[in-house]
Amino acid sequence: MCGRFAKYASSAERAAMRAEDWRSIREEWRPKPGRERADADGRLSRDRFNIGPAQPIETIRHNPETDELLVDPLQWGIVPRWTKDLKQARKPINARSETVRTSGMFKDCFARRRCLVPMDAYYEWSGEKPPKQPWAIGRRDGHEFLVGAIWDGWKTPDGAILRTIALITTEPNESLARIHDRMPVIVQHDDVETWIGGDADAAAGLMVSAPDFYLRAWAVGRGVGDVRNDGPELLAPINLPAGPDE
Repeated sequence: MCGRFAKYASSAERAAMRAEDWRSIREEWRPKPGRERADADGRLSRDRFNIGPAQPIETIRHNPETDELLVDPLQWGIVPRWTKDLKQARKPINARSETVRTSGMFKDCFARRRCLVPMDAYYEWSGEKPPKQPWAIGRRDGHEFLVGAIWDGWKTPDGAILRTIALITTEPNESLARIHDRMPVIVQHDDVETWIGGDADAAAGLMVSAPDFYLRAWAVGRGVGDVRNDGPELLAPINLPAGPDE
């Protein structure tokens, strides 16, 4: 399960990374000017170190009406478009790679509405009994990474569209299996176009565990367990007497 993450690289740094790493994407697929920050209140533009379910998260998705690649906020916890009662809806935050193509809740989204979520780190908890130990997990080179996801749009009673999202998880690689039994599907930058705009079979082939050398994990304090806490100190490493190593 991936239920908490951080995204703190500045917009300028992200733009530089994308200009370099997304060089294989056709020009018309690049985010259009002015769409990098769709939110008016700054919830996405500021650094965020403890993003949790039900919050808006920056999402890279294709708009089929305009053939435009958008970067805009979607609410974390997917609500299928056929949902009748929003209050009673499950709103899952994750979808399993093994069943996302066959699940009645997810299969249409995977076929038609795949998207990506930029992250700088995500959190997992190890241990069978509380208090569990939180870990931060990020790229070894410190750059952001892209997590595969699906989205849907639910029409509210007043006709507005609520767009929501679920992250896709898969089996962990060997090094992360000591921390948790799932990890997010990480899509490499060269595969962005395939994931967002390719056919479902090609995209399904990308739902694999990231290699051991790609990510590192470090123990962090338990303050991250409270979603109201939000600051760079949440990512500060702590020393443990024993436990999974990096």
